[in-house]
Amino acid sequence: MAAPRITSESVAKALPALTAVVCVALAALVYFGALRPMLSGLMSGGRFDLAPTRAQIDGLKAYVNRSVAIDSDFQQVPAELKSRVSNAVPLAVDEPALYVTLETISNAHGILLSAVDVVPDDKSVTVAGRKLAKVTMHVEGATYQQFKSFLSDLERSERILDVQSVVFTPGTGAYDLALRAYWLDFEAAKASASGAAPAPATP
Repeated sequence: MAAPRITSESVAKALPALTAVVCVALAALVYFGALRPMLSGLMSGGRFDLAPTRAQIDGLKAYVNRSVAIDSDFQQVPAELKSRVSNAVPLAVDEPALYVTLETISNAHGILLSAVDVVPDDKSVTVAGRKLAKVTMHVEGATYQQFKSFLSDLERSERILDVQSVVFTPGTGAYDLALRAYWLDFEAAKASASGAAPAPATP
Protein backbone atom coordinates (compact mmCIF):
# COMPACT_ATOMS: atom_id res chain seq x y z
CA MET A 1 0.00 0.00 0.00
CA ALA A 2 1.49 3.32 -1.03
CA ALA A 3 2.33 5.82 1.74
CA PRO A 4 0.10 8.88 1.88
CA ARG A 5 1.49 11.81 0.02
CA ILE A 6 2.18 15.03 1.96
CA THR A 7 1.19 17.87 -0.24
CA SER A 8 1.46 21.60 0.24
CA GLU A 9 -2.28 21.72 0.57
CA SER A 10 -2.32 19.25 3.47
CA VAL A 11 0.50 21.14 5.22
CA ALA A 12 -1.38 24.42 4.81
CA LYS A 13 -4.47 22.84 6.33
CA ALA A 14 -2.53 21.44 9.33
CA LEU A 15 -0.46 24.59 9.96
CA PRO A 16 -3.06 26.47 12.07
CA ALA A 17 -3.48 23.46 14.35
CA LEU A 18 0.30 23.03 14.70
CA THR A 19 0.68 26.75 15.44
CA ALA A 20 -1.98 26.55 18.14
CA VAL A 21 -0.25 23.55 19.76
CA VAL A 22 3.12 25.34 19.73
CA CYS A 23 1.59 28.49 21.23
CA VAL A 24 -0.08 26.51 24.02
CA ALA A 25 3.19 24.72 24.75
CA LEU A 26 5.12 28.02 24.88
CA ALA A 27 2.47 29.58 27.11
CA ALA A 28 2.71 26.62 29.48
CA LEU A 29 6.49 26.91 29.60
CA VAL A 30 6.29 30.65 30.34
CA TYR A 31 3.63 30.13 33.03
CA PHE A 32 5.35 27.31 34.87
CA GLY A 33 8.85 28.66 34.32
CA ALA A 34 8.40 32.35 35.14
CA LEU A 35 4.90 33.56 35.86
CA ARG A 36 3.89 30.93 38.40
CA PRO A 37 6.93 31.48 40.69
CA MET A 38 6.39 35.23 40.45
CA LEU A 39 2.69 34.92 41.27
CA SER A 40 3.56 32.66 44.19
CA GLY A 41 5.93 35.34 45.40
CA LEU A 42 3.12 37.89 45.34
CA MET A 43 0.92 35.74 47.52
CA SER A 44 0.76 36.17 51.31
CA GLY A 45 4.12 35.29 52.78
CA GLY A 46 5.80 35.18 49.39
CA ARG A 47 9.00 36.94 48.42
CA PHE A 48 7.11 39.77 46.72
CA ASP A 49 4.26 39.99 49.27
CA LEU A 50 3.44 43.70 49.63
CA ALA A 51 1.47 43.34 52.88
CA PRO A 52 4.45 44.14 55.18
CA THR A 53 5.30 47.19 53.07
CA ARG A 54 1.68 48.37 53.21
CA ALA A 55 1.71 47.90 56.98
CA GLN A 56 4.88 50.02 57.25
CA ILE A 57 3.35 52.73 55.07
CA ASP A 58 0.17 52.71 57.18
CA GLY A 59 2.30 52.98 60.33
CA LEU A 60 4.21 55.96 58.91
CA LYS A 61 0.97 57.66 57.90
CA ALA A 62 -0.41 57.16 61.42
CA TYR A 63 2.82 58.59 62.90
CA VAL A 64 2.63 61.63 60.64
CA ASN A 65 -1.01 62.17 61.56
CA ARG A 66 -0.19 61.96 65.27
CA SER A 67 2.71 64.39 64.82
CA VAL A 68 0.49 66.87 63.00
CA ALA A 69 -2.16 66.58 65.72
CA ILE A 70 0.44 67.08 68.49
CA ASP A 71 1.91 70.09 66.71
CA SER A 72 -1.57 71.56 66.26
CA ASP A 73 -2.31 71.08 69.97
CA PHE A 74 1.05 72.62 70.88
CA GLN A 75 0.29 75.71 68.81
CA GLN A 76 -2.82 76.24 70.94
CA VAL A 77 -0.80 76.39 74.18
CA PRO A 78 -0.44 79.99 75.40
CA ALA A 79 3.06 81.45 75.06
CA GLU A 80 3.14 82.28 78.78
CA LEU A 81 2.53 78.65 79.72
CA LYS A 82 5.20 77.47 77.27
CA SER A 83 7.66 79.86 78.90
CA ARG A 84 6.79 78.65 82.39
CA VAL A 85 7.27 75.01 81.42
CA SER A 86 10.58 75.83 79.71
CA ASN A 87 11.77 77.69 82.80
CA ALA A 88 10.65 74.92 85.16
CA VAL A 89 12.67 72.21 83.39
CA PRO A 90 15.03 73.84 80.84
CA LEU A 91 16.82 71.97 78.04
CA ALA A 92 20.20 72.48 79.73
CA VAL A 93 21.56 72.82 83.26
CA ASP A 94 21.86 76.59 82.59
CA GLU A 95 23.97 77.46 85.64
CA PRO A 96 23.89 81.25 85.03
CA ALA A 97 20.07 81.34 85.04
CA LEU A 98 20.06 79.16 88.17
CA TYR A 99 22.46 81.57 89.92
CA VAL A 100 20.22 84.49 88.99
CA THR A 101 17.14 82.69 90.34
CA LEU A 102 18.80 81.91 93.68
CA GLU A 103 20.24 85.40 94.04
CA THR A 104 16.90 87.04 93.20
CA ILE A 105 15.11 85.00 95.86
CA SER A 106 17.85 85.72 98.42
CA ASN A 107 17.80 89.46 97.74
CA ALA A 108 14.00 89.54 98.01
CA HIS A 109 14.33 88.46 101.65
CA GLY A 110 17.38 90.56 102.55
CA ILE A 111 19.66 87.52 102.70
CA LEU A 112 23.24 87.41 101.40
CA LEU A 113 23.98 84.59 98.97
CA SER A 114 27.72 84.09 99.51
CA ALA A 115 28.39 80.80 97.68
CA VAL A 116 26.75 78.54 95.09
CA ASP A 117 28.02 75.34 93.52
CA VAL A 118 26.20 73.44 90.75
CA VAL A 119 27.22 69.90 89.75
CA PRO A 120 25.26 68.17 86.93
CA ASP A 121 24.56 64.49 87.59
CA ASP A 122 24.51 62.82 84.15
CA LYS A 123 23.96 59.36 85.65
CA SER A 124 20.59 60.38 87.04
CA VAL A 125 18.75 60.43 83.69
CA THR A 126 15.18 59.09 83.82
CA VAL A 127 13.24 57.25 81.09
CA ALA A 128 11.73 60.58 80.03
CA GLY A 129 15.18 62.18 79.68
CA ARG A 130 15.02 64.24 82.88
CA LYS A 131 18.34 64.84 84.61
CA LEU A 132 19.22 66.57 87.83
CA ALA A 133 21.90 68.92 89.07
CA LYS A 134 23.11 68.94 92.66
CA VAL A 135 23.21 72.45 94.07
CA THR A 136 24.87 73.55 97.30
CA MET A 137 24.58 77.11 98.58
CA HIS A 138 25.58 79.19 101.59
CA VAL A 139 23.52 82.16 102.78
CA GLU A 140 24.16 84.61 105.59
CA GLY A 141 22.43 87.36 107.54
CA ALA A 142 19.05 85.70 107.85
CA THR A 143 16.71 85.74 110.80
CA TYR A 144 14.56 82.70 111.42
CA GLN A 145 11.50 84.34 109.84
CA GLN A 146 13.51 85.56 106.87
CA PHE A 147 14.87 82.08 106.31
CA LYS A 148 11.42 80.49 106.53
CA SER A 149 10.11 82.86 103.86
CA PHE A 150 13.23 82.26 101.79
CA LEU A 151 12.70 78.46 101.90
CA SER A 152 9.05 78.88 100.96
CA ASP A 153 9.97 80.89 97.86
CA LEU A 154 12.64 78.36 96.90
CA GLU A 155 10.01 75.61 96.90
CA ARG A 156 7.64 77.78 94.85
CA SER A 157 10.29 78.92 92.37
CA GLU A 158 9.35 78.86 88.69
CA ARG A 159 12.32 76.59 88.14
CA ILE A 160 11.69 73.34 90.00
CA LEU A 161 13.97 73.17 93.06
CA ASP A 162 13.86 70.49 95.77
CA VAL A 163 15.46 71.30 99.12
CA GLN A 164 17.31 68.18 100.29
CA SER A 165 18.94 69.37 103.49
CA VAL A 166 19.59 72.46 105.62
CA VAL A 167 22.46 72.93 108.07
CA PHE A 168 22.65 76.03 110.28
CA THR A 169 24.81 77.41 113.06
CA PRO A 170 22.68 78.82 115.90
CA GLY A 171 23.09 82.53 116.51
CA THR A 172 25.02 83.23 113.28
CA GLY A 173 22.24 83.63 110.71
CA ALA A 174 24.25 81.39 108.36
CA TYR A 175 22.72 78.41 106.56
CA ASP A 176 24.06 75.73 104.21
CA LEU A 177 21.54 74.16 101.84
CA ALA A 178 21.62 71.21 99.47
CA LEU A 179 19.14 71.39 96.57
CA ARG A 180 18.21 69.54 93.43
CA ALA A 181 17.46 71.31 90.16
CA TYR A 182 16.16 69.53 87.08
CA TRP A 183 16.72 69.82 83.35
CA LEU A 184 15.67 67.89 80.26
CA ASP A 185 18.12 65.99 78.08
CA PHE A 186 16.36 66.44 74.72
CA GLU A 187 18.30 63.65 72.95
CA ALA A 188 17.52 61.16 75.72
CA ALA A 189 13.85 62.16 75.61
CA LYS A 190 13.74 61.62 71.82
CA ALA A 191 15.41 58.22 72.19
CA SER A 192 12.85 57.26 74.83
CA ALA A 193 9.96 58.31 72.58
CA SER A 194 11.32 56.24 69.67
CA GLY A 195 12.02 53.22 71.84
CA ALA A 196 15.79 53.46 71.40
CA ALA A 197 18.26 53.41 74.24
CA PRO A 198 19.64 56.87 75.16
CA ALA A 199 23.21 57.58 74.15
CA PRO A 200 25.73 57.15 77.00
CA ALA A 201 26.82 60.34 78.68
CA THR A 202 30.21 61.74 77.73
CA PRO A 203 32.55 61.50 80.73
